[in-house]
Amino acid sequence: MTTLKSFIYCEGIDTNITPNGPKPSLVSPLAALTPMFIPSMYSFSIFMSIQHDELNCNNSFRIVFRKKDSDLLIVDSGSQLLPPLDHESDLPKEARGFMINMDLKNVVIKEEGMHICEVYINDILIGGSEIYAKAAENNG
Repeated sequence: MTTLKSFIYCEGIDTNITPNGPKPSLVSPLAALTPMFIPSMYSFSIFMSIQHDELNCNNSFRIVFRKKDSDLLIVDSGSQLLPPLDHESDLPKEARGFMINMDLKNVVIKEEGMHICEVYINDILIGGSEIYAKAAENNG
């Protein structure tokens, strides 16, 4: 079974090196996308954790970002290969999973309103997260 456990929009993601390996550190989580003006290009990052119990084989993921009421895709990562992972084999099957973070640079925001980022694993939509886009300043 595959489940989107968490999804966070943020200004960026740093990688901290720890004795237990690299760990992501989220910079300024976002409740809304607020470019100076709309239409505009806006850069932000996304972080998600995904529960998935079939880690010992090839999988794929795809991220799609669009305006909620439109089928026109603003960002489409295309299908990306996830190679087999075996480092979590000591966890129970229902607790296994992985994290993905991605920088989305110069995303074209054409109009204010609700947007959504959808997450696909092996070409199956497992969930999404909505976020509102609003200009920080009035265009007029």
